[in-house]
Amino acid sequence: MPELTEVLTAVRSTYARDLARLHRKALGPDGASEDFHRRGGPPSFVGRSVLDRSAEVKLIASHIAFESPRELSGAYPERSVLVVTSVSGRHARTGAQAALDLVEADAWGMALAPVGFEEFCLSLGTVARSVSGSRHYRHILGPDGAVCAIYPDDRDTLRALFTKS
Repeated sequence: MPELTEVLTAVRSTYARDLARLHRKALGPDGASEDFHRRGGPPSFVGRSVLDRSAEVKLIASHIAFESPRELSGAYPERSVLVVTSVSGRHARTGAQAALDLVEADAWGMALAPVGFEEFCLSLGTVARSVSGSRHYRHILGPDGAVCAIYPDDRDTLRALFTKS
């Protein structure tokens, strides 16, 4: 079984430009702490799996301006944002839903976090009622672009909010 750090390095080195572009689109025009409106839904990127060449990975990313998630109680820096990502797999030729290796799904889910801060990403897993099999991740970015550790109570809150959706 591959190591998370190896797969994360492969994802980042193979798709560095695409991930940087998705990161810019997900955070808005100014790397923003403000919510902004998009046409056509949140930005996404589709790339080939680094472990299974017959699979494609779809990564969707967005953010919530930190004034919005009032349920969180941690003392995060002003203008922080909650970065929201989801990862799903599909067969490259047929487009049919395909399960991703969990290590690879985690690597893609953490790929938008700054290098060295992956441990601060929160993996929420999949929604039981979802047919897409998407795995969901969250991390908090401060206004300086550094990842903030998510307070334990806020981890519990994010998990509870996720299971309600």
